[in-house]
Amino acid sequence: MPFYQHTNPLPQRFRFVLSSFMQHADLPFKDALPEEKLQQAFDEEGGVFAQGEEDVYTPAITLWAFLSQVLFKGEQRSCAAAVARVVVLFVALGRGACSDNTGAYCRARAKIPTVIIRRLALEVADGCEQQIPARWLWKGRHAYLVDGTTSSMSDTPENQAAYPQPSCQAAGLGFPLARMVVLLSLATAMVKGMAIGPYAGKETGESALLRQLLARLEPGAILVADRYYCSYFMIALLVELGIDFVVRLHQRRDADLEHGRRLGPGDHLVTWQRPPRPAWMDEETYRRMPATLQVRALEVQVKQHGFRVEELMVVTTLTDAREYAKDDVAELYHRRWLVEMYHRDYRSSDNLYLGRQVG
Repeated sequence: MPFYQHTNPLPQRFRFVLSSFMQHADLPFKDALPEEKLQQAFDEEGGVFAQGEEDVYTPAITLWAFLSQVLFKGEQRSCAAAVARVVVLFVALGRGACSDNTGAYCRARAKIPTVIIRRLALEVADGCEQQIPARWLWKGRHAYLVDGTTSSMSDTPENQAAYPQPSCQAAGLGFPLARMVVLLSLATAMVKGMAIGPYAGKETGESALLRQLLARLEPGAILVADRYYCSYFMIALLVELGIDFVVRLHQRRDADLEHGRRLGPGDHLVTWQRPPRPAWMDEETYRRMPATLQVRALEVQVKQHGFRVEELMVVTTLTDAREYAKDDVAELYHRRWLVEMYHRDYRSSDNLYLGRQVG
């Protein structure tokens, strides 16, 4: 069934979004966001509004304006600029100029369920990951980066209830604070998955949020992370899923190289014993975890100017030293620092949706 039951001089369907952006050679949305995918997402997630003949901000127009904000920079990213583009569009299509007041657009944009934006972003990322050239892969394998960050949002009662401000701040003097963990493709820098939770409380840490995202990783993938995520059970869960891990050794854990098997200079195979069951893990899952794990510990020298450390220990489940040379694994971990720049990029526009209630 069509999303719109009426016709008028202004194209109402989502093909309008695609045709508008396809006018620019650098924005090939036709393949990344086919009309059927947009239509299905709005139908299934309840994004139905502005169905009248004279309505300006239909779902298609609102999405078009929102995407234009995301893609532009500086002043052209503002709501006023987005509304100005809608006015120009209406005039070009012979509909006459609509109001340039930003209020109607902002209210319409707020009606797009966050779940739709999340869904479309992940579907685009998955589609692009499946089509990347083999030369973009790391030794023929898909690699993903994981890292966490925080974001403040509008100080509304709804946000305060879902994402309370830090307890160190006096009531009424802080902003709701959310913790986020993001999976990013090493090849495309696109968001593979994102988990959001309160800044503090039970099962709100970065490791807990990452566990929510493990299903987004396909068997055979490689996950690269900083030392916060280095734990026996995180490695065991990834191994169970057929996913390899490259992570910096946690500062509280001993690599125990003396009892390992030497593979080369600064390169050892070590065996870790299963620790006691953590509070978050149920008995059934704990019994399923292996009694021991064999990991590879690499002593990596950091010679790049500007880095605070000169030597670090990297742990990986890539235990075949012939197939995965020490220097290659070290370089892969070094590329984890890219995630810091990716965080900066997507945080620059996260207020578009994180500024209101996420949920």
